[in-house]
Amino acid sequence: MNTTTKTVTNRFAAPAAAFVAATAFAASAASAMPSGATSPASIFIAEDALVTITFDSSSAGWSGNLHRIEAGSQDSLSDGLGVALLNNHSSSRGDSVDLGFIAGGTDLMFAYDVVTGQRNTFRMDDESGDGMFATAQPAANTWTLYVEDWINGDYDYNDAVFTVTASPVPAPAALATVGLCLVGAGSRRRRA
Repeated sequence: MNTTTKTVTNRFAAPAAAFVAATAFAASAASAMPSGATSPASIFIAEDALVTITFDSSSAGWSGNLHRIEAGSQDSLSDGLGVALLNNHSSSRGDSVDLGFIAGGTDLMFAYDVVTGQRNTFRMDDESGDGMFATAQPAANTWTLYVEDWINGDYDYNDAVFTVTASPVPAPAALATVGLCLVGAGSRRRRA
């Protein structure tokens, strides 16, 4: 009878151990998100700015391209994403792309197109990107964009890491005011 109990215990021990291991993996995956990062990802450009994106690092085996997209532009899925900004394998740490002038009040959106391995395209502006991007804002006007490239993967968000930097530019009205002040100061000096 003791042997039967032992057999029953052992028969259920393996599934219980597998359940505990799966639960531990899920918990570790959830805690694998970089410190201070949040998902869903959000990069909100509050004021007019010149924006640059820089490649930081990658630990992915698969290659992927980062693209800037317009929110809700569903006509540009997959092959219609346009030119890749940066690639997690061919870009070197510190490689940057100038995104140019971005108007204040803009949600900056990106897509990540996995081009080797398990082929996928994830977009920040639709459900394909849910859980695939995370962001942190370590300083004003600076964001770290983390990418996970595998659905149901390890969710360590280190498959591609980028830094987005926004350098605020004065509004045209402010520039005009500064210009008028300089003209006024110049004419005042001539009279003296």
